[in-house]
Amino acid sequence: VAPLRAGSERLGFLYADIEGRHGRFGNADRDALARLAGDAAIAVAHARETDALLREAGQRSGELALIRRIQQGVTEKLAFRAIVNLAGDQLRQLFKSENLSIRWWDDAADTIEVLYSVEHGRHLPKRPQRRRSAGEKAAQRLLYEGTGGYFGTREEQLAAGLPGATPGTEWALSIMGAPIRGAQRVLGFIAIENHEREHAFGEVDLRAATTIGATLGAALENARLFDETQRLLKESERRAAELAAINDIQQRIAAERDFQAIADVAGDRLREVFATGDLHFLWHDKCDRRLLHFPYVLERARRIELCPLPDDPTRADRRALLDGREFVVNRQADGLAMGIERMAGDGAVRSMVAVPMLSSDGVLGAVVVERRDREQGFDEAALRLLKTVAANLALALESAQRFERTQQLLRETERRNAELAVINSIQQGMAAELDFQATVDLVGDRLRAVLSADDIGIHWYEPKTNLLHNLYIVERGERLQVPPVESSPRGAWVQMNRTRRAVVARNQAEMVAQNLIDAPGPDDCLSLMGVPIFGGDRMLGFIHVHDNEREAAFGDAEVRLLDTIAASMGVALENARLFDETQRLLKETGQRNAELAVINSVQQGLVAEMDFQTIVDLVGEKLRSVFSADVVGIALLDRERDIVSYPYLVDHGERFHPSPAAQGSRVGIGGYVMRTRQSFVFGTTAELGALQQRIGVESKVIGGPTLDNSFVYVPLLVADQPIGLVCIGKQPEHAFSASDVSLVTTVAASLSLALLNAQNFEAERQRNAELAVITSIQQGVSGSLDFQGIVELVGDRLLEVMGIEDIGIWWFDHEAKVVHRPYDVEHGRRLTVPPGPMKAGGNAEQLIATR
Repeated sequence: VAPLRAGSERLGFLYADIEGRHGRFGNADRDALARLAGDAAIAVAHARETDALLREAGQRSGELALIRRIQQGVTEKLAFRAIVNLAGDQLRQLFKSENLSIRWWDDAADTIEVLYSVEHGRHLPKRPQRRRSAGEKAAQRLLYEGTGGYFGTREEQLAAGLPGATPGTEWALSIMGAPIRGAQRVLGFIAIENHEREHAFGEVDLRAATTIGATLGAALENARLFDETQRLLKESERRAAELAAINDIQQRIAAERDFQAIADVAGDRLREVFATGDLHFLWHDKCDRRLLHFPYVLERARRIELCPLPDDPTRADRRALLDGREFVVNRQADGLAMGIERMAGDGAVRSMVAVPMLSSDGVLGAVVVERRDREQGFDEAALRLLKTVAANLALALESAQRFERTQQLLRETERRNAELAVINSIQQGMAAELDFQATVDLVGDRLRAVLSADDIGIHWYEPKTNLLHNLYIVERGERLQVPPVESSPRGAWVQMNRTRRAVVARNQAEMVAQNLIDAPGPDDCLSLMGVPIFGGDRMLGFIHVHDNEREAAFGDAEVRLLDTIAASMGVALENARLFDETQRLLKETGQRNAELAVINSVQQGLVAEMDFQTIVDLVGEKLRSVFSADVVGIALLDRERDIVSYPYLVDHGERFHPSPAAQGSRVGIGGYVMRTRQSFVFGTTAELGALQQRIGVESKVIGGPTLDNSFVYVPLLVADQPIGLVCIGKQPEHAFSASDVSLVTTVAASLSLALLNAQNFEAERQRNAELAVITSIQQGVSGSLDFQGIVELVGDRLLEVMGIEDIGIWWFDHEAKVVHRPYDVEHGRRLTVPPGPMKAGGNAEQLIATR
């Protein structure tokens, strides 16, 4: 037995025993075990330090992620309670605790409120504010004096003045508390409990909780301030009745329902109230929050029209308004300090008041009033008036916008009802059909009638051949039969397949811009639309409609109608195709039964064999018999050395044994098959030559001289990694069907598994033999303490085991820079070599330097 120690710390012990024999261990064994124990103790100590560092790094990463999430919540203007719930949920994940609470102090009222409380993973019901207990006051004093604390036992909790379990909760075994700090005071604290074990928390946990508490304190103070701002805005609305100008504006706004009319009325009246020639409204586009609209702009007493512009977040005035903050700038210097460009230069704005327009959804826009005649142009009353107007204006403009949307939706509903009637009639017709082409013809004829289109096409894509089949083509009212064409790398098909959306071109210029045509021509249509047909996640084809007489012939309604029909068509055509496929599969079932019999016979033979070469020969002969093949080859890949060998190759009845090929995975069709891990079938030598030219490889003859036409190449894969391939060739062209390829693939999969098992069996057998040799050497070494005797024992045994004729054992004298050669055998003959100096840059120095 040997102890495991790291410095003065005892980590454990290491022991070895033998049953049934006395006197087996000696001093040498004890010393060896002591050395091993010393090494093991160092490794354990290092592992503990590494584990602690990894845990702390993980905690720090989670801590930073939580702080970022809280700060993001503040940026998104989450409410006070939302930030508390966010912090509580994230803290539970960070500390992996199902027992956590967040409490809030009110110093003035001497009360405490539990904002967030979870025990054993269950949220406890919210409790009203209550007076603080003596224990809570003691905890508050502790948090005020330091940075929090942790208590590993219940005795430590009582000693610190904590009250134990509060009514309705359980008493934790260990607890940690961290303060929630605001700018001026401690606002509350975070309590994390552990009910399963004592001493559950340490300094790393406390430091993380304290840092998060500081961030949470700032976030909660900001949330409270934002809530207070909302309350003040509502109070300003109540005071609006005191202002005659506000009443007048409200009455005028109330009489309007149109968005632009409301903006015009409010802008003109504010112009009179403030006696200014410079004011404008900003309005956010709800569909694109990055765009700003300007429904009313008055500059130097002149109305101007501005197009929507992208929001500029670098402008301090815009950023303040769109963050929901009003401001008054009564001096040019203050405006320049804020970066307001309009307050610089000749004729610049000299004072400004700006108020955001707010709703429950956030900032809708802003009202900005300016003066060029003087500084100090706006006081608190002006700000209050503008805030009230902005609030009413926001409500009126939003209501007008909603009214306009409602009218639009009503018109849209009427159009949709008409579209649905058309869609239902088409879907009923498709539901009654199971024939593929009949379904296509039905949809094409209905669409021609509904859209009054003289040019329409329905196309179907075949991935294997990269061909687009023209199932239904009508041009200028005449039905045409158009042969399949190869998919072009440009055009509507490629664009829809990439974007997964419809293609619409309102004129020939847009067709050129979208690569649908090269240049406008007299025979080209004036507008077009195309909609993809999907089956699951795959694009099956598309429908196109052209208009030869007018531009912009197709709008959202037409695209939506065609899109809905295409979606239903995809399902119907897939059903029709599956019906046809089912009939085909029924015919192939008999053939598959025969194939399965072949596969079963191969697999039975593989199960019965564990010898590597026997398995290869068994499969090769079986494939020759089943396919009456002229060529059968089984190649194996040594991935580490990139060498390909052929343990089985029969070409026109003759067995060949080609030499292993270096860089085997990079040479010839076989190398390409193994690199791509794909099966390949060739029906003619021309097809084989085309692939060789495309991938840049040459044929390599490894069998007989006869050139065959049809070949099947299937990779042997283990865990998706190539270990070889199976190759079958026949003289006739197109000799292999899809079922033949499927059979070869199945046999290849079984062969891959069998070869892996055989390799594992061989490796285990070889490993056992190696262990026996090593054991015999160790037994011989342990029985001798003579230096030269040990060296000669090891050298002789290595000669015997490895079957080689050249072995040397060298011994280095580092101080004298001398190499001793106590054992040297060359060509099976024992030599006596005297000591010699280490050569500069020689083997000895390299081995010593690089270890």
